[in-house]
Amino acid sequence: MKKPILAAGNRVMILGSAAAVILWLAALSAGPAAAQTDPWQGFMEAGSRFLQQGNLTEAERQFRGAAAAAEAFGPEDMRLGLSLVSIGRIHLRLGRWGMAEGMFRRALAIYEKGRGPQHLDVALIANDLAESYRVQGRYAEAEPLYLRSLAIAETALGAEHPNIAASANNLGLVYQAQGRHADAERLFRHALAIFDKGTPDPPALARGLDNLGQSLRPQGKYAEAEAIFRRALAIRENALGPDHIEVTVGLNQLAGLFQVQAKFADAEPLYARSLAIAEKTLGPDHPNVATGLVNLAGLLTDAGKPASAEPLFRRALTIREKALGPNHAEVASALDSLAGLYATQARHAEAEPLARRALAISERALGADHPFVARALDTIVAILHATGRAAEAEPLETRAKAIRAR
Repeated sequence: MKKPILAAGNRVMILGSAAAVILWLAALSAGPAAAQTDPWQGFMEAGSRFLQQGNLTEAERQFRGAAAAAEAFGPEDMRLGLSLVSIGRIHLRLGRWGMAEGMFRRALAIYEKGRGPQHLDVALIANDLAESYRVQGRYAEAEPLYLRSLAIAETALGAEHPNIAASANNLGLVYQAQGRHADAERLFRHALAIFDKGTPDPPALARGLDNLGQSLRPQGKYAEAEAIFRRALAIRENALGPDHIEVTVGLNQLAGLFQVQAKFADAEPLYARSLAIAEKTLGPDHPNVATGLVNLAGLLTDAGKPASAEPLFRRALTIREKALGPNHAEVASALDSLAGLYATQARHAEAEPLARRALAISERALGADHPFVARALDTIVAILHATGRAAEAEPLETRAKAIRAR
């Protein structure tokens, strides 16, 4: 089973909801003069409303208006910093990770100078900058920022504050992506201990449980992981109802655990239920439906049913190309999955152009050193070896190893 591009778990960010920007208008202080600056305030409040409505395009336009208004107060004004963070978070949600990074870097410099390096506001922005690195696969750069954010938050809020759980989860995701599963497990357990002492939002608790289960799975702790995933699924079903879209996350986690144990008969109905919920809730052409199709197709491939898997992979590819555009990273993932399926059937002439297209898209969308690029290279290498072109495969194999060693 191939992992999705961003398979580091379920992030639980300090500012992880659409309401976060509204909270920042009060909590992440922009300075005493902000209340008297009507244009900036108006742009920020309008952007926050559009963000809550899910209208990211209009939210971004309003936040850019806020940034333009704030520029008049100087390049180090806190209102400018807050505007930049708001724009950066839109970029992050839309997969424009490099652009998000630039916004967060500039905002962090403003707040470090204006508030001091140990201020809680600085921790919040450092967390967002770290997230922009994490999703780009730049884990070595993300880790110290997450550690810094966690240390500042513990000093400012206390070791048992709910935001500490969020920071611990984020750092755990980095360790998980690096294969440091025991380190990730420790952080995820710490986060859950904090959650269990309070009265957390049920979906947030479920996501924390998912993260812990994902750290246990590669360590072979299947029985404990199953119990944790079942608890997370029950929390979602009880809190949100059995057909809520969030329930699909829990179903997929449990199905994935069964899949890695080759318990295909247990996994298939869970994936099928998840797909049915997504189609009913979001419509047949939503990107989340494509994810459900890929999950089910991957299971069928592992179960030795490639003929049943192929139309699902093809439909997922069509949905992603239409919904996300032909050069999106998730299109690359679908192409790579379909190429891998063809390769297992010795259909190498069909597989190779798909695999090379997946590599080209991933390099453009994610950067030449992203972990998914290594995965795309692996697919091409396997095809080249299978077709007797070992010399052509060697430099690609070397490059994939270099990416993973970063």
